Amino acid sequence: MAVHPISQTAAHFLHRSKKLVSKLNKRQGETYLFGRAGEPKDEKKAFEFFQRAASLKHPESQGVMAFCYEFGLGIEKDFKQAELHYIPAAELGNGLAQARLAFLRKYGRPSVHIDRAEAEMWQQKVKDQGKTAIAWLFYAASAAQNHARAQDKLGVCLQLGIGCEKDEETAFQNFLKAAEQDHLTAMYHLANALEKGIGCDANLEGATHWFERAASSGCRTSCERLKRLLVKECLGQEASGNIYLSGYYAAAA
Repeated sequence: MAVHPISQTAAHFLHRSKKLVSKLNKRQGETYLFGRAGEPKDEKKAFEFFQRAASLKHPESQGVMAFCYEFGLGIEKDFKQAELHYIPAAELGNGLAQARLAFLRKYGRPSVHIDRAEAEMWQQKVKDQGKTAIAWLFYAASAAQNHARAQDKLGVCLQLGIGCEKDEETAFQNFLKAAEQDHLTAMYHLANALEKGIGCDANLEGATHWFERAASSGCRTSCERLKRLLVKECLGQEASGNIYLSGYYAAAA
């Protein structure tokens, strides 16, 4: 049976209205997340607006809401909820969700299983999208928004070439910006880069400084790295044991 033209018009209007409301809610969420337009930063309010937009099946908002769950922005950190919201957003083509899901499937988190084959599949989808895949992360990390968590995560993407061309120097700069805002994980990533000379000249003094800052703020992985680095400096030789990637990315949360 043919659909009445009025019904088609109503359905089209409803779809456009939902899309507009979703975008407005997402934009308001970003206003509170970044503290702009004269509003102070308020992650809890930001999350509420992202949640409203996500409830209307807006893929980008679903991805950002999952990002909030993963990193405890305005809501208690919950890796399982992050996974549950990343999946539909990723399936609808959201690059941020695909990139983060690729990471979670590769390295795992509490309540999130590892699946290397699925991780590669999502990473390929991110690669297929090109530069637009993690556009929101670039936006959030920009000088205008200066969001430390986004800068750190963008640094990881740039260092590994996830959703963008590998660029270790720019990754280092993002870690530095976030670390200077006292972001714990960025301090660790910055110290690691300084020790290994990733995207910068190797600088053991600088690495020691940032490992110390991260360790004093509660990063246990930094405590272990600092011990090894001090032994290495004292003995003038390689400290025993390798620094495994699993340990490195354990701090990436």
